[in-house]
Amino acid sequence: MPVDTNAFEYNNFSFGYGTAFGVKSVSGLSSGQLKTEEISKPGQPGAWFYGLHHNAKHIVIQGQVIGSASGVWSDIQSDLEAGFAPQTSDIPLYFNFGDGEQYVNCRPADLEYELDVLFASRGFLGRWMVELVAGDPTIYDSGPS
Repeated sequence: MPVDTNAFEYNNFSFGYGTAFGVKSVSGLSSGQLKTEEISKPGQPGAWFYGLHHNAKHIVIQGQVIGSASGVWSDIQSDLEAGFAPQTSDIPLYFNFGDGEQYVNCRPADLEYELDVLFASRGFLGRWMVELVAGDPTIYDSGPS
C-alpha cells in the first residue's frame, strides 16, 4: 500500500501524518558523509585525494504520541517496540514528502520513548525517538503504485 504524503512505514508500522504516532523531525536522510582517502605523493609536495563513497546513514526520527485507539500507554509501548524491533538484516523505511514514495533500507539502532504525565489528560501522551542505520545510504524510488 502506498505511503501518504508526510507519512512513514517501517516493518508494517505506520507513523506520521494521520496516525497516533506523529513525526516532529527527521534527520539523516541527506546524502551522508563522504568517505575519503588521502595518500601523500612520495618525494614531492601534495597528495592524491579520493572521494570513495558515502558512509552509512544514521536516520533519527523524533515524534510524539497524540493518542491511540485504546489510549493505553502499554499498547503504545507495544506498538513502538514491535514496529522498531531488532532486525537481522536491513528492511525498507518507506516515506513520502510530497514527491512520491521513496525508501531506504535500514535497521533500528536505538528506540526511546517517554510518557508525559502532565499532558496525558489532554490527549498528548508522550514522545518517542528512533535511530535507524542504513548500511547502504542510497534512497530508492518506489516507482509508480
